[in-house]
Amino acid sequence: MTTITRQPKGIPAGGQFAATVHAETSVSLRPAARAALNEDDILAAVAAHEGPGAVPGVRRRIAETTTVGGRELFLQRCDAMYNPASPYRIDRSIYGPTPEHCDALAALGYESVNQFDRAGTKNFPGLGAIIDGGIGPDRLEVLGKLSTHQHQWSAWEKSAYLNAPLGDLEAVITNQGLSRVDMYLATVDLMGSEAKSARARKAISMGIGDRGLIEADQYGLENLRDLRDALPEAKRTTSQIVGLAQRGITGLRLRTYGSKACETYSGKELDDALVAPKTIRSFLSSGFYPTLADMKVLHDAGYTTGNDLKAASRALRTTDTKLLAAARRHTTGAQMAVFAPATGHVLRPEDPKAIGRLNKLGIDHPDQLRPWAAACHARANRFIDRDQSILAIHADIIKAGITPERLGAMTRAGIPVTDAVTHKNTRDLWAAGAEYRSAWDADQASKVARRWESKATPWAYTEDTYLEGADE
Repeated sequence: MTTITRQPKGIPAGGQFAATVHAETSVSLRPAARAALNEDDILAAVAAHEGPGAVPGVRRRIAETTTVGGRELFLQRCDAMYNPASPYRIDRSIYGPTPEHCDALAALGYESVNQFDRAGTKNFPGLGAIIDGGIGPDRLEVLGKLSTHQHQWSAWEKSAYLNAPLGDLEAVITNQGLSRVDMYLATVDLMGSEAKSARARKAISMGIGDRGLIEADQYGLENLRDLRDALPEAKRTTSQIVGLAQRGITGLRLRTYGSKACETYSGKELDDALVAPKTIRSFLSSGFYPTLADMKVLHDAGYTTGNDLKAASRALRTTDTKLLAAARRHTTGAQMAVFAPATGHVLRPEDPKAIGRLNKLGIDHPDQLRPWAAACHARANRFIDRDQSILAIHADIIKAGITPERLGAMTRAGIPVTDAVTHKNTRDLWAAGAEYRSAWDADQASKVARRWESKATPWAYTEDTYLEGADE
């Protein structure tokens, strides 16, 4: 007689040990109940492992627990640390658990330190993160199966991981057939928000894969994508793009004004600006960051490029808008930069006006002033105010029509350059310089009297020699 082996419906054939798929609920295997630990045994293990001196500190820490469950967890922690034969294990890569941690973990349902060993805590920076997230032992067991650390989770992912139904969460996490994108979309679905799920799918279809941009749902995806595409490659970060969106910047504004302007001013400020985008970009590219109102003042004063503004700022050693605007009304920043070396590389506030006057007289470089400077007899200028603008003095002299030869004769007679214009038509320069030469002689006599000098130095010229310029 032939025996017919019947195959039950739904069970695949393949032999006695063929795999059979059953629908099962997620089961969490809680640790087997153990007898409560004895504090004296723990302290004895501490003394044997660390020495008697460590016992008081451990006893004090045990006493800091405030709940029965917390005390038991802390005793387990001590047993794991000091008893080589302990059945308990702790994650030594993180700090803790402290007595405070143990009380909080016990309140979350933890009964054994083995429930938060390395396998469970590897995705968290510490026990504090587990406690702050309100993560119980069952959820921690599931989250331990993730391949990403907590600091890699996006805001939406974190919300799903901490709040989604545990069975649904485990089904997503353990689904090996999901791609990275599908895993993210499935995780977002766990939040139960149709709007968030729809946004995530739309973003993926638009080529936006950055989770930070997807989850910045207070801003439109089209604008975020436009901002991303308008930024230089090096600046296409989530914080940069979202930061621009927060300032009311659109892709069009970004392309019009440039990234520096959009990082400095809001969209409304740029729209209300009374300065052309080209000028704003040029000013900012020079490293100068005035307000838009100040830009208007500077532009009205004559600055049209950032390089001109930068040159003026360096020559005057200032970023004060009023000073820069006042200076530009007389000459360009480029001319200020040219004349700055003639004044010790720092222009006085009155120097730009003098430069403008010199420019009108045909002097556009300080080298052109050398004939007048070389003709001067230095002793004549010993007592003048050194805080005056030398460029203004030159402008006065040249405008008055005083030649280098005439200026040389004046100073050799004792007349300082500051009084040269007054004596431009004086016939007897030697007589006019008498009071200045007397001041020189008096100063020399004073130095000898105070023993600063061994003998007085006479004036270098006489009435017979000052016109020719020959020293005695």
